[in-house]
Amino acid sequence: AGRMIFDRQAALAAALLLATSLSFWSLSEVALPYTLLGFLSVTVSGLIYLAWVKGRFWVYIAALSLALASGFREDLLPFLLPLLAFAIWNKGRWRVLVAALLLAGGIAAWYVPSALLSGGLGPYREASSTQSDYLFTYFSVFGLGARALGINVYTLLRFSLYAFSSAALLVPVLLWALVSTRTRSSLRDRRLLFLIIWMAPSLLFYLFIHLGEFGYIFTFLPAGLLLCPRGFQITAR
Repeated sequence: AGRMIFDRQAALAAALLLATSLSFWSLSEVALPYTLLGFLSVTVSGLIYLAWVKGRFWVYIAALSLALASGFREDLLPFLLPLLAFAIWNKGRWRVLVAALLLAGGIAAWYVPSALLSGGLGPYREASSTQSDYLFTYFSVFGLGARALGINVYTLLRFSLYAFSSAALLVPVLLWALVSTRTRSSLRDRRLLFLIIWMAPSLLFYLFIHLGEFGYIFTFLPAGLLLCPRGFQITAR
């Protein structure tokens, strides 16, 4: 994905940084689904990028891949749907319509069987609502107010430090690139906007709603690992 979006140098740097991630290593050693979350996040986002830059049939592939991937990790749907919308909104009315139908059909392909095998659509919806209400009441800023925000900020920083590990050393370089006048023209690169839209929905959810496990960070970790060496490349020019 890094080579496709930027270049070979950024791709190798991001891959090496991932190899130093404490969270990625530890969660790869146990039977938890979070490394799958990272894999699906980067795979679907890569297909969405192809839909963005090439259009044509990639629009359909990106929409269907998001629908099917969300059957394994439902959180991918709300987190990557804005990225898909950003990538395809100007690819033609009929193409967007077909993509929307593929997205709905792909979701139905796993949602309906899951519901039927869980006692029916009503009980399945009720169980989902109960879980959502619990999170909003006991963990989100809508239930706990500023206290929840403080807890979520602390948790996000702690979990991110474990996930980024050595890549965290490049974050000051990235921040410098964002504020430096000398590099402002480079920051107009729309590929950076693509990565930011990839990261933003999950970051906002974790800040204002809930962040429960170290592996949740893997939704935006690939994009963050691509941003860090890119910031270094920009400031080194």
